[in-house]
Amino acid sequence: MRWIDADGTKGRVIGAALWALVAAAGCERAPAVDPAAGGDCPAVRALAERSLKRWLELVSNGPAPDAPLSAAAAHSDSLAKAAREIGAEFTKAAPRRADLAEAAEGARMLGDLAGQKLDALTITVRALDAKLAPLAKLEGAANDAVEGLGKDIAANVGCGKPVASPPSPEPAKPAAQPECAAVEARVHELDGVRVPTGFADAADAARGRADTLDELAKAVLALPAAPPKHKAREETARRGREGATAFRALATALAAAAPEQERLGKERQVAEEVASRLTAELSAASKLCGAQGAPSAAPAKK
Repeated sequence: MRWIDADGTKGRVIGAALWALVAAAGCERAPAVDPAAGGDCPAVRALAERSLKRWLELVSNGPAPDAPLSAAAAHSDSLAKAAREIGAEFTKAAPRRADLAEAAEGARMLGDLAGQKLDALTITVRALDAKLAPLAKLEGAANDAVEGLGKDIAANVGCGKPVASPPSPEPAKPAAQPECAAVEARVHELDGVRVPTGFADAADAARGRADTLDELAKAVLALPAAPPKHKAREETARRGREGATAFRALATALAAAAPEQERLGKERQVAEEVASRLTAELSAASKLCGAQGAPSAAPAKK
């Protein structure tokens, strides 16, 4: 059972490819400069072109899908800083013409907003990244405890024959020895591993696995005395209890990480939406100075 990547940092659990923004904006030829626009217009348009180029390069230079979450955090952090710096540059520009002032204000507002949302995302990604390595360690310890029980648990304690083929997905058949029914039922439950949909679901699954291991230990110790199997039964019960403890520790850690995982999805969506709006705003500003100004992508003032 592997619910977390072996190194505890890869994107199978979370997905480290946070950015898929389409960089199609700004590809059209810029309109001819309006002679009546004055000196502000070329300056604002040049600033927008430089800012758009910088922004799109940063967006496209994101981490690979299998990169560690620390790389995703570093990328969102760099985007946050760039967004704020772009907004500050438009504040300094302070154009006088109304449409240019509106475009500059839109870029400033969206730059600040993108910086805020990307900062929040960075904090969440780093918080989750800090928990993944300990989670992977706990999962490894829990799996090791189960693997230590051996492949033929029931046979080892004197119930049934050694398993010679992969377990069947069908419900376990009644044991030949009635007193072994509880042991074989718990063994069958251990064989039924499902892939959880997230950390909260994984925590529930880990708690269920812990209960199964505890019940297995009890069922083994409740078997009728059989001196030749006494040592094997004691060892199986001990490993079952240790596995239960390990899976409960894993469940606690998964439950603690679940809020960050849930928040990450929401914050990622918000950050991507704001980043896309900033891209559109810079693209619009880079095409200013024609006969008619391009509309701002920022929300209209009330």
